[in-house]
Amino acid sequence: PNGMILPGQEITWNRKVAGSRYHVDCFVAWKGLDEYNPASRTVTPSEPTTIDLELEDFKPVKAPVAEVKPLRHFQYWILAHYVATRQHTYLWGSPGAGKSHVARQIAGELGLEFSFISVNPQSPASLLMGYMAHDGVTYHQSELYKRWKDGGVFLFDELDNCSSSLLTTLNGMLASDVANFPCGMVPKHPDFVFIGTGNTTGRGGDWQFPERRKIDEASLDRLVFIKWEYDTVLETSFVASIPNGPKWAKWVQTVREYCANKANGIKGGVYASPRAIISGAKDLAMVGNQYFSIEGVAERHVFKGLDKDTVARIVANCPLPRL
Repeated sequence: PNGMILPGQEITWNRKVAGSRYHVDCFVAWKGLDEYNPASRTVTPSEPTTIDLELEDFKPVKAPVAEVKPLRHFQYWILAHYVATRQHTYLWGSPGAGKSHVARQIAGELGLEFSFISVNPQSPASLLMGYMAHDGVTYHQSELYKRWKDGGVFLFDELDNCSSSLLTTLNGMLASDVANFPCGMVPKHPDFVFIGTGNTTGRGGDWQFPERRKIDEASLDRLVFIKWEYDTVLETSFVASIPNGPKWAKWVQTVREYCANKANGIKGGVYASPRAIISGAKDLAMVGNQYFSIEGVAERHVFKGLDKDTVARIVANCPLPRL
């Protein structure tokens, strides 16, 4: 592209796209100075003019790309508000509703570190508080300690399934700005946020989760309670690209609604959750194979060993989808 252009020489640049590169063709037409003398350009007849061209001069202008926002749970902004304002919460609701997932998602989008533990009635206090090694000097940090000291979201999964002694250990921390860990007194980081999750209201077991424990009043008083619902639009989006996926999602949601109505007399044992939607949809392409039928997919992902009479009653009121 470095060339000599003489006075009176007319230049036309023709830019053509070929693949991912640009080719520039120069067409030169000779004209005498008397014929070519544009007012916008001054030409010195005695000296040639040099024009340097760079590849950057021919880069295409990129059209703005529209921002595609991820589809979020319809209650996302409620929890996001409490995390942003550093208020401790308890999310309760049916299994598979995305309680743990949304906590991690919000932490990431707010630029906060994330830790979690899942507990049961036998979980020791060391799971929360960490412990000192046998040398009496080395402290083994817990996930709670890390978030308490350095900030971030701490997710306490299955809060309604832990022992009362473990909750007592936690209570003092949630109402204080300092905690007594085995390594000593540690001040709370301003960005520490606690999120508990469970399947019950925290007021004892119910017909679906009879073994869940009652959360004491001191713990209830320290937490903002949010009933976490299923989001049918979000669930369907998970399988939208799978052939017959939306049909399957609609059927699972219909079964869920039918079984949730106590008047229909279905007491537990039906797992019509988002997990059933996602895992079952993956099997739909196999329906028609000698080992796969729509009845078999429903049994493996939804009914899971439920007695035949109850299954027949559900299917009679919620007919299986035709694929």
